[in-house]
Amino acid sequence: MVSVTRENIKELLPEIEASIADSFFVAIDTEFSGLNLGLEESRESRFDSAEQRYTRLRKNVKEASLLQLGITCFFNGPLGESTDAEENGEIGYRATCYNVVLAPADTGLLEFEAKPLAAEWGAMRFLRSHHFDLNQVVSVGVPHMKAMAIEHFAQRISRGTAALQHNDIDKDSLRQAESEVQQLQRIIDADAGKTTEFVFENLKCAYQSG
Repeated sequence: MVSVTRENIKELLPEIEASIADSFFVAIDTEFSGLNLGLEESRESRFDSAEQRYTRLRKNVKEASLLQLGITCFFNGPLGESTDAEENGEIGYRATCYNVVLAPADTGLLEFEAKPLAAEWGAMRFLRSHHFDLNQVVSVGVPHMKAMAIEHFAQRISRGTAALQHNDIDKDSLRQAESEVQQLQRIIDADAGKTTEFVFENLKCAYQSG
């Protein structure tokens, strides 16, 4: 299992993209700050259909923060040290797991300021009981933004019309923010035929409005 943070994302991104492209299939897992943040219309009912429950959870999770993205790439055998599946004529897989710790991108700009963190105590306790390090989210979380926000940010920066926050940041911080957004933009603009596009398009759909 590979831990991906702000400190090593640049080095690991080519490896992650290659693993996704070469894999037989990819599994995605997410960890949010909550699944039921007290919204009446989002509370599930035992009478809900699967579609109704999904719709409720999707609406509710928009209020939560995405803390971790898990990407597991499965490859056709061999199974490493285990050969039981091969001896039984079963299909074996090797798996490579990447755990990407996430945090909202800090651009230093008023209109792109990250929304306040909303969390559910039960979710926080669950994550902590499974050894999830919440300190990593704050200290080394990989900056992320919605795809539409990235495009809007790039346009405002190029036109020089973005307003700084009240506590104006220095030029070095702004350059760092621009670099992070450009990196995210390159991911979004990846070739449509690549499997990476599938991953990020699904994330985009999960957060799009409506």
